[in-house]
Amino acid sequence: MNEPLCREEKKLMQVPELFEKHHSTLKKTSLDDSTSPVIYMSESEQEVVDFDAVKEEYKKKFCCNTGDARSCDALLIDNENIALIEFKNGKITDSKEKEKIRSKIGESLLIFNDLTGKNLSFDRAYVHFILVYNKQKNDKFETERVSSLNKFVDVLASKADDSYLLEGFKHYQFMFKNVKTINEEEFKNLVDNGRIFC
Repeated sequence: MNEPLCREEKKLMQVPELFEKHHSTLKKTSLDDSTSPVIYMSESEQEVVDFDAVKEEYKKKFCCNTGDARSCDALLIDNENIALIEFKNGKITDSKEKEKIRSKIGESLLIFNDLTGKNLSFDRAYVHFILVYNKQKNDKFETERVSSLNKFVDVLASKADDSYLLEGFKHYQFMFKNVKTINEEEFKNLVDNGRIFC
C-alpha cells in the first residue's frame, strides 16, 4: 500500500508489523472461491488488512492447528475507527453458520487485542463489527429487515445508534462501538460514500 494504515498526525494505535505485512483490498478479502464462478462480495479497492492471513500467521506462531481457528475476513483501520468485516456469501440464518460467525468475532477480537495491546474498553470506543451478507441467498432475513414493523424499529434504532441485527448478534454490542448486519448493496453504498463507520 502507498499510504500507512494510520496517518502520522493522529494514530489510534501503533499498527503491528503483522498487520502491515498482510495488506489487501476489500475486493480480495471478500472473495468466495468455493463457488463456481467465484464471487466477490465487494468490488472496492479500499485498502484493508487480510485478517484471515494475520490469523494464519498468528496461530502458527503459537503452534496451533490453523484449521481449527476462525477469523473475520478484513480489518479496516482509519484515523478514528477500526472495523472487523466478515463477508458471508451463503445463508447467515443457519444455526451452524451463525455459530461460525460468532466464533470468528470472538477469536478475531482476541487476536486483535493481543497484537495491539488493546482491551475491551478500547474496542467499545473504536472498533466496529460489520457482517456483510448476500442479499439473494438470505431473502427471508432480508424480508424481515424491510418489513413495515422493522422499518419502524429501524427509525427508532437509528436514533439510538442501533440497527436491525441477525438474531443473537445484539449480544456483541457490548464488545464493539457498533455492530451492523447489512447486505452487499448497502455495504457498497457505505464504502462508495465514505460512511463505513456511520
